[in-house]
Amino acid sequence: MGILENVNEYILNIPIVGKIVTLIVIIFAVNELIDKYTMKKVNVLKSILGIIPKRIQKNKANTIKKYYATLESKEFIDWQNIVLKKIYNEYPFTKAFETEYPVVCFKSANKASYPFDDIYDQNELVTYVEDYKINSSIQKEYKYLVGDNIMRPTLKGFMLDRIELDNNGDMLRFKAKTGTYEQNVYSSHILEYELFQTYNKGLNNINQMSADTLIGHMQLRKAIHHNLSQKDVLTTGTTRSSLLGVQIFVVFRNHEDNQYKVLVIKRSVKVASKPGYYQFIPSGGFEIFENSDDDEILRNNFSVRKVLFRELIEEAFGEEEYEHNEKGVPVENILNHKSIKSLIKMINKEGDEKGVFFEFLGTVVDLVGLRNELSFILRIDDTSFSENTFKPNHESKDVQIIGLDRLSKFIKSDKLNQGSAGLFHLVSDHYLYKEITD
Repeated sequence: MGILENVNEYILNIPIVGKIVTLIVIIFAVNELIDKYTMKKVNVLKSILGIIPKRIQKNKANTIKKYYATLESKEFIDWQNIVLKKIYNEYPFTKAFETEYPVVCFKSANKASYPFDDIYDQNELVTYVEDYKINSSIQKEYKYLVGDNIMRPTLKGFMLDRIELDNNGDMLRFKAKTGTYEQNVYSSHILEYELFQTYNKGLNNINQMSADTLIGHMQLRKAIHHNLSQKDVLTTGTTRSSLLGVQIFVVFRNHEDNQYKVLVIKRSVKVASKPGYYQFIPSGGFEIFENSDDDEILRNNFSVRKVLFRELIEEAFGEEEYEHNEKGVPVENILNHKSIKSLIKMINKEGDEKGVFFEFLGTVVDLVGLRNELSFILRIDDTSFSENTFKPNHESKDVQIIGLDRLSKFIKSDKLNQGSAGLFHLVSDHYLYKEITD
């Protein structure tokens, strides 16, 4: 047996390499036969390699579809609620539209109105961004699932540092630190995927398990809880980067029928969080508008009123340039927007002429992803606001204007975004809402 034959036999005896070599030889043989008998040049290898990416994409799409279908299933939701009630047993679930949701609400301890300077201090922002790497297997798996839907992973945002509570457990103010959206996704959003993985383990008798035993099956959540009380887990950003959210319950009097309406969307299937769920708008992350490393610019963008108006422009009026800011316009442009200038003018009116009321409600903590959403109510009695043209952005298919009298029938409670459920819970107990519904 010659040297070449020995080498050939050695290669073919390697299981994987042998199969690959054999497949390539067969493909080239098929190519030769096609060329000889049909006189056509057909590259079978190229055709096969062209099929592989399509197959991979199809498998990925099926995996994603199965993941979200599981999250929406009654079986998973019931299981998840049992687990989270055990882990966070010091805090009852929040009720909205006759349904319980795994969120905890901390209402505002004091009346805090626009421009909301009493609930935070811009100068206290931590501007340093910690180093972060995606290196665990679960993070890589989650990136495979949702990575394509994350448009701007390095965009800076303002993460929870601490929520300060009074002796009654009501919210006084908050502090924040700077991070990136990617850090938030792979340390907070990912907690839902970890619940999904734990669910798929098929654990028996979870009703008999202790909270510590359950957390032991979820390494990311276990690391967050290490040496912390339940209160500290919910009100601090220790051991994670948790992007602060903002959400407004916009209720306005309609110029046609003089009835109060609210803005509702159904989230797109292409977003990374809660696709297909109903949600009150505007709602979004507390992110920087001018993407910069400069401390002064960061603090200037760390503005509650600016982010609230930006979300209103982006999600209610559908103006994409206020979402991406690809032209690099200054953050002050938000306050100079025509509709916002008109709204601010109405907010600043006094006495009997005042037709707009803008107040802070508190914060809503989603127990699934352990994220805080600063929550507000904007009541607009002036009917001119209803004459605006409302348009959706990429996060939804359309914007629905729903009358308060039929809101509960419209919302499918099992498909309501959890943050929105907490928002409505806070709203329903607030005087600005009660004045127009009682």
